[in-house]
Amino acid sequence: MFECEIDTGIPRPYICWYIRNMRKNGRIQVAYLGRCSISKWNGVQFLTTDETLFNKNDVINPKDWEQEINSLEAFFKGIDLPESIKLNAWTTLINVQSFLDSHFAVVKANADNPTFLPYLCRLQELKKILL
Repeated sequence: MFECEIDTGIPRPYICWYIRNMRKNGRIQVAYLGRCSISKWNGVQFLTTDETLFNKNDVINPKDWEQEINSLEAFFKGIDLPESIKLNAWTTLINVQSFLDSHFAVVKANADNPTFLPYLCRLQELKKILL
């Protein structure tokens, strides 16, 4: 948000408000994760409103959360889990079972809340790796 605030002159709280509304309406998505040139933080979300860049496979209708959560739980219960695994270039899971327990607790407690969609997406990402 630092870069966006500097580039546009719009204060970060307002940017966050707009992004929240755009996420609710499916008009914005994470294009990639990178490093903020201002704060130097890694794993910063770079967003896009260009629908041609949207990853349609990762978009889930909030109404389908319960079904997706149940499907993921069934998948993970039916397989042998590794102790640790590299989820992506920036995330290594040291304790896969602990990751699953915490992420399922979050998505169940916050189902249908788009703010917590990254938790569901990480569970989906782990499933793709383990297939």
